[in-house]
Amino acid sequence: MGYPITEQLNINLHIVNGWDNTEDNNKSKTFGLNATYSPSESFCLTTNLMYGPEKNDNNSDNRFLIDIVTTFKPSKNLSFILNGDYGNEKGIDINGKDADWKGVSGIVKYDFSDIFSLAIRGEYFKDTDGVRTGISQEVKEFTITPELKLKSGLIIRPEYRHDWSSKKVFNTINGTPTGKSQDTLAISLMYRW
Repeated sequence: MGYPITEQLNINLHIVNGWDNTEDNNKSKTFGLNATYSPSESFCLTTNLMYGPEKNDNNSDNRFLIDIVTTFKPSKNLSFILNGDYGNEKGIDINGKDADWKGVSGIVKYDFSDIFSLAIRGEYFKDTDGVRTGISQEVKEFTITPELKLKSGLIIRPEYRHDWSSKKVFNTINGTPTGKSQDTLAISLMYRW
């Protein structure tokens, strides 16, 4: 349910069966709030909050997440995006210990023309208790993503990505997790009409 408070401020409320899962795993609901403040075409601040129980057959140990995204566009061709997250979940292990995680990312994108742009992104994620990644670790990544927009509506985005962790979590070719880093190449194709 959304409501525009002013021309610059929009609020949305959510009641969901859960987040970060594919099936409802308990009888409780999770509540969400989204607020977007955009005082000009060059600045936007979005805050997302989620709160509710998310464990199997558990209606009392709540998970909390705050996600803040700031977009700044100082010129027609240049964009900066900064994103920060903090999450916490109550009673995550058999001893009732709470867990938290946090992350930050930054993106710089430059449009060289109407058809070509380049984005560079860096991310940092700290999962001290291993609740989000399965192991206590700090993970970082860096990407370079060119984008080509064709007149037909096709958008092509190849991407180079370098990930590294404080632990040996990345698999070798035979599937053994023996590396603290990995390099990947990907390509995405989108069509707009």
